Amino acid sequence: MSIAEKFRRWLPLAASAFAIPALFAPAAPAQEVSRPSGMYGGMPARAVLPWAPDTIIYQVWLNSYGPRNALQNAEKHLDDVAKLGATMIQLSPVHPHTLAAGPYSIDDYYGVDPAYGTKQDLKAYVEHAHRLGLKVIMDVVFVHTSPANPLMKEHPEYYARNAAGKVELSQWGLPHLNPANPGTRKYLIDNLLYWANDFGVDGFRADVASGMGAKFWNEARKVLDKAHPGLFMLAESTAPELMLQAFDASYGVSHMWTLFKALGLGQPASEVHKNWESDRAKFPRGTLLLRNLDNHDQRRAVTEFGNRAAIAGMAINLTLDGIPFIYNGQEIGDPNPTPVHFPYPIWWQQERTAAVKVEGLTLHRGGYLGQDLPMYKKLIAIRKANRAFTHGAVGWIGNSDEGRIVSYLRSDGEQKFLVLVNVTNRPWTGTVALSPEEIGFHPLLAEEAEASAVPNNRLTFTLGPWGYYIGERNPVKALP
Repeated sequence: MSIAEKFRRWLPLAASAFAIPALFAPAAPAQEVSRPSGMYGGMPARAVLPWAPDTIIYQVWLNSYGPRNALQNAEKHLDDVAKLGATMIQLSPVHPHTLAAGPYSIDDYYGVDPAYGTKQDLKAYVEHAHRLGLKVIMDVVFVHTSPANPLMKEHPEYYARNAAGKVELSQWGLPHLNPANPGTRKYLIDNLLYWANDFGVDGFRADVASGMGAKFWNEARKVLDKAHPGLFMLAESTAPELMLQAFDASYGVSHMWTLFKALGLGQPASEVHKNWESDRAKFPRGTLLLRNLDNHDQRRAVTEFGNRAAIAGMAINLTLDGIPFIYNGQEIGDPNPTPVHFPYPIWWQQERTAAVKVEGLTLHRGGYLGQDLPMYKKLIAIRKANRAFTHGAVGWIGNSDEGRIVSYLRSDGEQKFLVLVNVTNRPWTGTVALSPEEIGFHPLLAEEAEASAVPNNRLTFTLGPWGYYIGERNPVKALP
């Protein structure tokens, strides 16, 4: 139940419009520009938690670990999540729910769905995650409830009503809670405190956060800050006003859409830069945006675009500013679908299995799955080892084909890194606009990529289809 679902339905209809590159004019080469001032773009965001920019979120979709004992089954994979390099778990809603509407139709805000396990299982999961240094945030759904929720009878005043006195329905046809009612607000804020107090969760992901409005979340945040300073709040929203007081990060929805259109529909690579500038103008200064390709609301990138294209997209997400986001199984190239209503178990098998001969070639059943994992680990390790990727500036630089190549620098103090990503299935050889003192880079990770001569103070690269290059500037040698 999210904004991404709208895009999922819109994408096939838009394909014909975006498949023609001539419709888009590539952006001119540009360095990072000053932020335009706007209604929210000129305002400061809520102060960033010191550790928040270092966050890498791993979403655990409990329906993928069922149909029984999902929390226990998911707990068995926590060590793998920690070894991957993620720092935070985002749990899908744990509550009892109406099956037909999926986990976002809550029957009981204070319960744990029996298919997932017990409250003790949830406590054990959080405690195990904490021992591994992982934070855990819960997905909360306050914009609507299931029709079977006891609040419908016990507290009908908690629900919004139309002029005829009937309960209003959300866009998903579920009873809409009324944040203007003080009783509703107190009930929901007390619920947040319950999970933080009794289960030790480290924060919350607010589903359709804008549906409750900034006033509600600002009030909730004041209470949470008093009881549990340092909780992490993630808004599933595109509303910039939520970032002024209530939330620590927001979904980067337009960034995700831009990557989808570049990887799958032929939109120019320059749109990634253009969208980045647009987001900076829209959101308050210092806003952390989620960088994702996969989540529970959309088709898997690996099945939409293929493994190599999906990893090229994540090479951008794991080197750009903001908070990278990984959906469970994405790191091994799991191709299973992600509908919210049905359980599709993750195919965790990573080893190559039966070998067969085909026209003289040895092929391995299962060889496709799991081959993405080493690249994810390398990209995450580079991000975590270098502060420029988590706290540094983004400087967009020109290249000789901005219709296909994304290019930028990440810098922090003396550190400087060059990132180039080919978002198409065609090889490219061209130049990058770098000044003479910036040319000395050595590769940290080069997939289908090679640097060559430096004519006219421009570094020449060759990138294969979906290739990417991450290079570190050579240290400046001190004069004797």
